[in-house]
Amino acid sequence: MAGPLAELAAQCWVVERNARPRRIGRLPRAVWDWSSPRAHLGLAPFAAPGFPRSKSCGSRFANVEWGMALKPQDVFVVLKFLAAGSRRLPYAELARDLAMSASEVHACVKRAHASGLLHGPALDHRPNISAIEEFLVHGLRYAFPAERGTLTRGVATSYAADPLRHLIAAGDEPVPVWPYEEGTQRGIAFAPLYKTAPLAALRDPAFHEYLALVDALRDTRARERKCAQTELHRRLTAAYAAH
Repeated sequence: MAGPLAELAAQCWVVERNARPRRIGRLPRAVWDWSSPRAHLGLAPFAAPGFPRSKSCGSRFANVEWGMALKPQDVFVVLKFLAAGSRRLPYAELARDLAMSASEVHACVKRAHASGLLHGPALDHRPNISAIEEFLVHGLRYAFPAERGTLTRGVATSYAADPLRHLIAAGDEPVPVWPYEEGTQRGIAFAPLYKTAPLAALRDPAFHEYLALVDALRDTRARERKCAQTELHRRLTAAYAAH
């Protein structure tokens, strides 16, 4: 451990380059440890009594020092890069496949690069496999936690979709689905990383599998998370070897 555990209701601040600190929100009462995944989100207590002030509020995942905080659609685009393997997709093709504009995709790539999830233009924005695995396993569920709704029709995700549906029995409870009018599965609404996920996933089965694994990691169930972590590690290890 990098420091002692303590309970803290902290106000979070972003320190921008050459700017005064500004408050971005309030965290619930929680155990705070600088070695914990929360520290990877670029959040730090500001002048909390009894706690040293952090030397830097920035992190390679949030990169808040430059005002480039990671957004869920950035992870969405990074997962598409992973699903494409060694094939590099032009922005126009990415935009079409993901049902986004080319400018939105470009902004996502820029933030993902600033956060360390993608290498730079010199390496053709290749995925940074080790950083991606670290963030998805240890930081994603804190940055973009799962949100469930009511019964709806949609597209299966998490343990109800490939590849986990062959490893985990769904049981009698409704399975998680992304709400989508043209979906064929009925279950509990599970908010996707990005609104176009159902359409983009149906266009690309490999991409659908990465999105489903990530949703299992965003969930709070230990069994699903463990299976997703193991499968993700296997896939990313193979991707690293290919690169």
